[in-house]
Amino acid sequence: MLISPNFAHRLERYWPEPLRFDPERFSPQAVTEHHPFAEFPFSLGPRICIGMQFPLYEARQVLGMLLRRFEVCAADDRPLGVRASGTLRPDGKLQLQFRPRQVE
Repeated sequence: MLISPNFAHRLERYWPEPLRFDPERFSPQAVTEHHPFAEFPFSLGPRICIGMQFPLYEARQVLGMLLRRFEVCAADDRPLGVRASGTLRPDGKLQLQFRPRQVE
């Protein structure tokens, strides 16, 4: 038996419009309304990743520092596809532009 997070994280029964980017899905209030096993990026049960909290903490810090200083935009208007290979990856080159934010 294989449980695929890629498939499970796209079930419309748990995630309305699963392919739409929506950070609010993970707000504290929204998380309490989810099924407890609707999301499992670090696995579950006895084989759960022992370091799962560290990358989440680190990513929040780095993302906060970047977004405070830069606006992130796609370099072009082409649609972005994904491919699954252990984790999801862009199906081609992902080109982003970081534009400095105006200091107020």
